[in-house]
Amino acid sequence: MRRALTIIALFLLGGGVAIAVADTLTLKNGDRMNGSLVEIAEDVVVFRANLAGKMMVPVGQVVSVTTASDFVVEFKDGTRATGRVVNQDGGLKFVESQTDKSRPMKVSDIANAARVPETPEGGEGPLGFLEAGVASRFGNRDYVALYARLRTRYDSDSLYYRGDTTIDFAGEGQEPEALRSLHQFILPLEGRLRPLFELELERDLDEALALRARIGAGASVTLLDGERDTLEGRLGLSALHEEYDADAWRALDILPEDGFARLRGRVYGAALDDEDRDDVGLDLALTHSRRVFRDSLLEEELRLRPSLTDFDEFTSSYESRLSVPLTDRLHLKLNMRVDFDNRPQFQYMNEWRAAVGAGISWDF
Repeated sequence: MRRALTIIALFLLGGGVAIAVADTLTLKNGDRMNGSLVEIAEDVVVFRANLAGKMMVPVGQVVSVTTASDFVVEFKDGTRATGRVVNQDGGLKFVESQTDKSRPMKVSDIANAARVPETPEGGEGPLGFLEAGVASRFGNRDYVALYARLRTRYDSDSLYYRGDTTIDFAGEGQEPEALRSLHQFILPLEGRLRPLFELELERDLDEALALRARIGAGASVTLLDGERDTLEGRLGLSALHEEYDADAWRALDILPEDGFARLRGRVYGAALDDEDRDDVGLDLALTHSRRVFRDSLLEEELRLRPSLTDFDEFTSSYESRLSVPLTDRLHLKLNMRVDFDNRPQFQYMNEWRAAVGAGISWDF
């Protein structure tokens, strides 16, 4: 426990002194976002927000845009210059990089704006979100755990990558209580339908799970892409391999003596403590995100996995995350997750497990 607290303290100290520099976008509806301006062309602002991702907004809905780095800007009056858009004295000004001369401007004055390359072309660099906090877990046991979470994202012309890894620490000197790591690879083809590949690794002492490895393939489709809301659906097939370790669970002393004498729904009356299991199933998922106030973002995900090997078996999960900005790169995170397994591996295991938590996230 002391080691985990030290890690979190160092993380918070480093995040607190980090100075965030980012482009900003302010809309007429009151939303203000931090991120990266991609371009302005044909009276459309293309902006990649740290939380909401890439968006395209008509100039008529934009109050202001500021840039932290140089852009090549062509104005509608025919002039062309390289510099930054800044907010000074209550209004927007364009500051030329060579002379530091400034001129008042409005976003609607810009005909085209493109970023000056700082590095050779070859794809946008990765984005990362490091989070640490405390969570209460409810399931076969109720306990409080410190957790660390790393989310990564990389977008290029040929591949979208999404990574999400969470580790729980519940006791000093013990191995991590739980680990969940999901990696998604999406091919950014034209249109709303995109091929998707997934790799997921998981362990959880609360369900005697030593390892769960899942490989899946399918398609992702954008169902809604609005100013405030986005909705994405995923459908695919996956194969998984599970390994269970009953000894680790038995050591927790939460079961009767015969608690591992049977495998629920599979091998009754067999004195088996461990079991490896392979399965093929469908993967169904809905992911919804909504900007709720200012730059805060609510994300929800519902996942269903009916088995194609045992047709009466399925698992599901629901997760919601609220992100509230504290500074340009620090955010307060409020999390909730509910998992359901209609046929747990061993007798006496709960079908439902839940967790609620709060932490601080640093964007890097």
